[in-house]
Amino acid sequence: MPVNSLGNTPVFETKVGTITANAQTVAVDVRRASSMTVMMNATSLSGHNSTFEGSLDSTDGTDGTWFIFQVVRTNANTVETATGTLSATPTYAWRTSVNGINFFRVRATAHTSGTATWRFQRGSNAGEPVPAIQLTGNQPVAGAAAHSAAVSGNPVFVAGGVNTAVDTTLVANDVSRFTMTTSGQLLTVVGGLPEQTWQYTSILTTSATFAAKAATASLRNYVTDISFQNTNGVATQLQLIDNATVIAQWNAPANMDTPASIIFNTPRRAAAVNTAMNISCVTTGASVMVNIGGYVAM
Repeated sequence: MPVNSLGNTPVFETKVGTITANAQTVAVDVRRASSMTVMMNATSLSGHNSTFEGSLDSTDGTDGTWFIFQVVRTNANTVETATGTLSATPTYAWRTSVNGINFFRVRATAHTSGTATWRFQRGSNAGEPVPAIQLTGNQPVAGAAAHSAAVSGNPVFVAGGVNTAVDTTLVANDVSRFTMTTSGQLLTVVGGLPEQTWQYTSILTTSATFAAKAATASLRNYVTDISFQNTNGVATQLQLIDNATVIAQWNAPANMDTPASIIFNTPRRAAAVNTAMNISCVTTGASVMVNIGGYVAM
């Protein structure tokens, strides 16, 4: 085998072979090679598809056991084990490392007509097994599971996703990305999505008053804060009512000088989905100014 001018690096001749029918092969000895470029061209071709294969025990490119071998296109980070159906000369070739194998070949798995001419240029410089599958800064990095899929793999640091509506696809043990507002703020429990918040202001008597409409199916109303002031001489109790169920209540003394203000560290949660949130005074004659805030969520 020829060597370069330094006398220590093999210089390989280009190996050329043709395929004119299905199941035919073209093989090349790579026992002294480290890398290789593979090219196919044709003047007339139809329905040609070849698989890339390697062998550790072949002695002549025909005998031995063969296995599927990965190559990468020269024009993109596309790793392939077969050409796919070709009807003309592709605009790319394939590169691969052949370290550690004896022979490399292409084997036709389909061929309708024409001649596929295969060329193999071997090289002696070592390289990555398949560079396209090595992690680089230019390649996207993704977690092992998609949003709302079952948990798998290890956590990956990712950016949050902007939501303006409650995601009802999530169930226990699902993966979920962080939820962001449209202004890029990380959403926490208190306050909810800006588009899903509600507020109510009124002066109450004894009738239960509609404070927040019924949430849609599978969603509930949450109350985050309330302030009230009884300006009447009659004392009363103030009740927060989920549909018909009292979920919180307070005394409202007569002639309150200043409003009472309450912020729930744990928001008051509706007992049932798709129910309205109401507020009511218990005692006839009271006059209570009320301000309530909340949001809709699962």
